[in-house]
Amino acid sequence: MRSRWKWSAEDLLRLEELLARGWTDRKIGESLGCSAVAVQVVRKRHGIAPRSRVLLTARTVARKLGIRCSKTVCAPAGRSGAMKPGSFQGKACW
Repeated sequence: MRSRWKWSAEDLLRLEELLARGWTDRKIGESLGCSAVAVQVVRKRHGIAPRSRVLLTARTVARKLGIRCSKTVCAPAGRSGAMKPGSFQGKACW
């Protein structure tokens, strides 16, 4: 097992990649050679969201782009036909 002082920038990037793929903390820990608790501690110290919050929602995209209304993010996709109303988690985006 690795100690908490040996997390490199590459390890943090790998952690974020694996979270984006939907891996659990336990599975990530096994892959990186540490425990699930170590992964949780590193995530919290570096402000990395758990896998349940990694998926982007319209609200998250709007916040990252500095747009106040998430409907502004969804409207172009709805007009182009890429996203149908109510197709995302049973809720209309606009």
